[in-house]
Amino acid sequence: RRPLVGASGRRQLGGLGDLKLIETPGADGADSDADASPAGRLAEAWHRYTTPRVQTGADPHRLIAFGWVPFSTRPEARARLIVPQLAVGGEDAGDSADSDSTSSTDPSRSAGPAGPVRPAPDGRTGGNRLTLTEVEAAGLVHPLPWGPAPRTELRSTPDERTRFERAVAAGLGWIDAGDCRKVVLGREISGRVSLDADLRRLVRRLHHVYADCCIFAMDGLIGASPERLATVSGGQVRSRVLAGTAARGADPTSDRRA
Repeated sequence: RRPLVGASGRRQLGGLGDLKLIETPGADGADSDADASPAGRLAEAWHRYTTPRVQTGADPHRLIAFGWVPFSTRPEARARLIVPQLAVGGEDAGDSADSDSTSSTDPSRSAGPAGPVRPAPDGRTGGNRLTLTEVEAAGLVHPLPWGPAPRTELRSTPDERTRFERAVAAGLGWIDAGDCRKVVLGREISGRVSLDADLRRLVRRLHHVYADCCIFAMDGLIGASPERLATVSGGQVRSRVLAGTAARGADPTSDRRA
């Protein structure tokens, strides 16, 4: 019912069990900065959570959370992080088996529904890091059988269709008049998924159909986006924001100017 997944291209990460929920207070919270954005308040909350663990010897790269930040800047807007008990990650076929591994995201706690993660074999980096084969052999995870596939009929209201058609007509008019540089249209289509549906099937389907998108499943919010707000790895920040795309220049200087 509540899969916890983040996948982008060949890189995939899943979370098992809720170890910790970090939710930023609204701007009226006692310990919050009223001037901070939801993202800023979330960063402060994550820092408070991770700092004492790093100080006691935890590997900061093993402290993993799944979360989201609202676009809204309203004071009541909240951001959330879910720290899983066990993180399972790796890359698709073509890599060695050692690229698929699990890691306890907090070494001070049990790392799975069946008990703590055992020390890794000698020669393996990280005492709480195991390959999937080792995890399965130790009985640390127990895969659930697949449930019913999600099925729904998607619908839009007559008013929504009318608004969308009017927006299309207006956009075409702007294009004909030469007054338009860019048009982004969208419409809302809604449906209901049965309560017994296995949402893991939906996540897997999205990853199969939209392999180049960022797939996410967090606290019941599931989707596939062609954009990546930010990825931080090895001190480098990478972003793929299509709405801000500029054409490449003819040389490095014009690239920087663009």
